[in-house]
Amino acid sequence: MKRHFLLGLLLVMLVTACQATTEKANEATFARFTAYADSCNLHVKSTGERVAAIAGFFLGTPYVASTLEGPGPEQLRINLQGVDCLTLVEYVLALDHCVRVDSLTYDAFCSQLTHIRYRQGRLEGYPSRLHYTADWIRDNMAKGVVKRVDMGTHSVAIPLALNFMSTHPTAYPALVEYPHFIDVIAAQEADLNRDSLYLVPKADVVAVYSLIQSGDILAIGTSVKGLDYAHLGLAVKDENGIIHLLHASSTLGRVVVTEGSLKDYLMGVTRHTGITVLRALK
Repeated sequence: MKRHFLLGLLLVMLVTACQATTEKANEATFARFTAYADSCNLHVKSTGERVAAIAGFFLGTPYVASTLEGPGPEQLRINLQGVDCLTLVEYVLALDHCVRVDSLTYDAFCSQLTHIRYRQGRLEGYPSRLHYTADWIRDNMAKGVVKRVDMGTHSVAIPLALNFMSTHPTAYPALVEYPHFIDVIAAQEADLNRDSLYLVPKADVVAVYSLIQSGDILAIGTSVKGLDYAHLGLAVKDENGIIHLLHASSTLGRVVVTEGSLKDYLMGVTRHTGITVLRALK
């Protein structure tokens, strides 16, 4: 019993030390961003230009998976030194808000990140995090963070059929640690399944390049049963009007802009089905 207690105490001490180190690194990265924002005059740019420039700050940042997961109760976890596809987009949107309202402080960033990451902007345990991208989109549209860009007749409505989290709980450490959350997640899935997602099929994306701006958020649909989207990134439009994807690439291990077009990228991944286009609101 004493040995187990000491091991538990050691684990808590190690986690606390790791969190403190990450927090110091976050504040240092944030300070670098504030200098970057000043040098780029981000406050005078249009929304799309500003979002694209903020995303550019993260180019080369290492890809790190599962930075939002950890033992114990849900908390606002931040790692500006390593991102995945979702955290990259969340950080960019939170920083954009801070620049736009002229409140570029780390505390303001954390507050806006909480607003974006959690249902109705309230951190109330693991189920309050917007796990499914469809949920993230719906909630952040309701909060006025983003809007869905109308793709006209190129967009196809696909009824949601979400069940992956509730049927694969062992893939989620928090659902293993707190199994009573599984029923809560299942209820959220049932609620979301009353809606549809709106995708431009990947074979048709070239037809909507003219409707996409640099800085738009691209949610990439998946054919994996029980899921909605598999990836997120941001649009970069080149001088020829071709759309490229700025994203946290697990394959390349860092944040990059695709050399080829968005269509080339989508066609290269069998399970990718198409895109939903979102735009940050002023």
